[in-house]
Amino acid sequence: MVVDNCEHVVEAAAEVLANLLQVSANLSVLGTAQEPLGMPGEYVFRLGPLAVPPKTMREASEALGHPAVELFVERAKERAREFQLLDTNACDVSEICRRLDGIPLALELAAARVAALGVTGVLTGLDDRFKLLTAGRRTVLARHRTLRNAVDWSHDLLSPEAKRLFRRLAVFPGAFTPEAAHQVAAGNLEEEWQTADTLGELEGKSLLLVDAGRPEPHFHMLETIRFDALEKLAESNEVDGIARRHASFTAAMSEEASVDWRILPTEDWLNRHATGLDDIRAALDWALSASGDVDLGVTILSHSAPFWIQHSQHDEGQRRISEILGGIAIQGPIHSQAEMAAQTALGACLTWAKGPVAETRNAWSRALELATELSDVEVGLQAHYGLWLFHLRCGDYAGSLRHAREMMERASLGNDREAFAAGQRIAGVSHHFLGQHAEGRRLIETSLGWYDRHPPIQRFRFGLDQRVAGLAFLSRILWIEGQFATAIDVARDALEKARALDHACTLCCALAEGWCMVHALNGDETAVERAAPLLVQTASRHGLGFWTVYGELFMAWATTGNDERPQARIERVFASTSGMDFDPLYSTLVTDLLINADVDHPAREAFLRLADRVDDGRDEAHWAWSEFLRVRAQITNPTPASRERELRRALDIAERQEAPALGLRVVFDLVKLLTDHGRRDEARALLEPYLDLLPSGVSSRDWRAARSWYVSRLSDAY
Repeated sequence: MVVDNCEHVVEAAAEVLANLLQVSANLSVLGTAQEPLGMPGEYVFRLGPLAVPPKTMREASEALGHPAVELFVERAKERAREFQLLDTNACDVSEICRRLDGIPLALELAAARVAALGVTGVLTGLDDRFKLLTAGRRTVLARHRTLRNAVDWSHDLLSPEAKRLFRRLAVFPGAFTPEAAHQVAAGNLEEEWQTADTLGELEGKSLLLVDAGRPEPHFHMLETIRFDALEKLAESNEVDGIARRHASFTAAMSEEASVDWRILPTEDWLNRHATGLDDIRAALDWALSASGDVDLGVTILSHSAPFWIQHSQHDEGQRRISEILGGIAIQGPIHSQAEMAAQTALGACLTWAKGPVAETRNAWSRALELATELSDVEVGLQAHYGLWLFHLRCGDYAGSLRHAREMMERASLGNDREAFAAGQRIAGVSHHFLGQHAEGRRLIETSLGWYDRHPPIQRFRFGLDQRVAGLAFLSRILWIEGQFATAIDVARDALEKARALDHACTLCCALAEGWCMVHALNGDETAVERAAPLLVQTASRHGLGFWTVYGELFMAWATTGNDERPQARIERVFASTSGMDFDPLYSTLVTDLLINADVDHPAREAFLRLADRVDDGRDEAHWAWSEFLRVRAQITNPTPASRERELRRALDIAERQEAPALGLRVVFDLVKLLTDHGRRDEARALLEPYLDLLPSGVSSRDWRAARSWYVSRLSDAY
């Protein structure tokens, strides 16, 4: 027996069916309702929404593999036979299905509007979906002819307490726990068990969905249902009161999350505060509105850094915090403790969102000043880390080393071994950039050893995973030292670990400083061209401006040689760095690009001015200075004698820095110059030791090219 639509006569249906089952032992009943009948022997099968495509879906063929899209297309064709799902409209159709939560009735009603409005018009109309979705069939039940009727049918069956809780719960933009619901929306329900019972009533009427597979159940509304609940909340004149209670709840939650950030493992922190970012956004929108409470907004933002960092939403974080600190939303001074926390969060967000800009330096400097004044050890450590990275990217490597050492000293005084290991790692990077590769490697390997033995509770305490970052920079040093195959293996290890963590900043670091950089040094355009788009896409999706620019630089490097118009690509890359205090000599990629620039190109002239810094002895302490001198010897096209002097100077720097891989490049240019002028014996004596020095050189394009030259021009065999 099939009994349809039992929800409006639940008690009567249960009584009748119980009597029938008693007199007919072989009877089976299939009933449909928006809530269980509560009968003995009843099995509940919940029909959830149809599966919708992910946001990354782009192709029509893939979208059609999702039932929500399949239903939408089928119903749209019934009203507009010429309608087709194509790659050009698949994104919009997928977005419609997502915004309608895969609800079959909503999808059918939306599809019926395609003939009149088109897909784009339907998507735009979803901002007022209850007016849009009214094109039901005449043959269906009246309550299914509009989306509002369908929702109101369930709403009208609720008790007064459940109706009140239903509209108030709309303040939550995502999932919430029973405790959160009680604190924010319970109202007249004084006991938590009463709130729990009412939540059960809403869930029973299919107005809430529950995730019972977590340690604590989490409820949420489908977006379409929440849209209706928000309208009912506005009609009740309770908006500001409930929004204030939600903001107060969020302020307490964010403060608790900030403490948990230091003491909970990453996975546990995410499980406990998985929905916190959505609450922070909603609470801030109200707190900084005309009817809001700015003080609550400041409190929330002061403890928001873990959320921006964990979810790699640094660009949004810096915009929201700048709004507060810039005085747009607040008048008068902020309490020192709150300002320190806000400046720290701002510095962390700006570091990754915008990179080395003046605002980044100012935020970290102010945070450090306040941390010193208030004796806050943790903020002091964070500020030194932030200032280390700022100075590194600006090309002030000695300044970066000072901040790394200060961080190590503070960590040692506080017996903070994790921070000390992080300080060792960043000090090693500074030594590497200063051309002190052996010391840089020693420090980084020591840091990695500590992290291997003591995995940190919170992986992203300093913005990204320190172990992955250590491996990425170690791979660069190994390449420079001539361990080409090992360098690639270490870079691969860093990338695999970063992928497993699923953290945008960590992945960008592994790609930019490890995988792409090592392969660029190795001359492997194909490997870089394959990996750089992932770097750009990841960085762009999360608003990580510095990594976006770095990724575009790699893409330009990998394709410029095959580009018919390299000038335009080079100019775009240089223009993208114009707003940053980004040192053009941070990477050898820039010099490689300049080789392809026109002789009179301004970028080439700018490089030559920068290269002249070495002539007064200021910048010989640079990891790639031998490479810059080698390139200058090429593009200035001096006389053979002056070119030889420049190359021998570059070779002397490479050997003092113990950088044989870069030394090989210089030697190869020098050998070709000597050979062209009949000095074969000198050339042979110069090249042979380098070929012998680099036993794994078969993994290096430079080594293979030098060996081939040696075999063909300087020796019968090698």
